[in-house]
Amino acid sequence: MSLTRIATFYDPEEAYCARSFLESHGFEVCLLNEHHLTANPAFRVALGGFGLAVPTTDAESARQALREIETGPEASPPDACVSCGSTDLVRARRMSWLPLALMSGVPFLPLQRARKCAACGKRVQD
Repeated sequence: MSLTRIATFYDPEEAYCARSFLESHGFEVCLLNEHHLTANPAFRVALGGFGLAVPTTDAESARQALREIETGPEASPPDACVSCGSTDLVRARRMSWLPLALMSGVPFLPLQRARKCAACGKRVQD
């Protein structure tokens, strides 16, 4: 059985995740240089990183499966203001907590996170 290298990773976690993903889709996967690079991470660039290899007959379908996870999920549309529909939301700054923090001597950050619409000024809680 001949193997074909379909991807190279310099980060071991990324290589292990890709290997597990392909194995979960039924591919036989071999991780090249795994033991050398685990023992001595300084050789990652010199040895060409962690190579992901599959049988030559499955190479193209395995590449297609990896492309599927590289694209990731579709980007979600930006949040919009409930009042005017504008997507120009900025972080609202409220400084009412600052005097209390200074008087108590204990610095803390406010727990509420809010955004404000730049178009109409309406506050929206996150």
